[in-house]
Amino acid sequence: MNQFTTKVLLWYSMMYGCFKTLPNKEKKALERWETFNGCTSDWPGWEKYIGKRPAPPPCVKIKTAFVSSHLKLLIFKRDGYKCVWCSSAVDLVPDHIVPSSRGGPTTIDNLRTLCAKCNNSKGRRLDSEMKKGGARELEGR
Repeated sequence: MNQFTTKVLLWYSMMYGCFKTLPNKEKKALERWETFNGCTSDWPGWEKYIGKRPAPPPCVKIKTAFVSSHLKLLIFKRDGYKCVWCSSAVDLVPDHIVPSSRGGPTTIDNLRTLCAKCNNSKGRRLDSEMKKGGARELEGR
């Protein structure tokens, strides 16, 4: 469980415990809020008793390189419409041998066909950084 999830669960448990001690006036306000808004976790009154609900961490968007459909077709055809690691013909995707995040170009010489499972296990690593004996062993090792 990550730190954010732990904070949110703690906040919800405080909310549950706090409800029991709320004055009747506040309980009625909370019930009205729930009637009109459908939930109680975003009721502004909680802030007074248990603080603001924890905010999620900012998302980091990873920029992916665009591979044109024409280039994908050329790569798939060159590689025999099979994953070059495991020979699967399912969920094929173009893979950068040197990842674009590491400066690898989107050229036919730097692309190959992998299935989604092999590509996900590779991540942003180079072939030389892959561990031997893993779920998907590299060809020729």
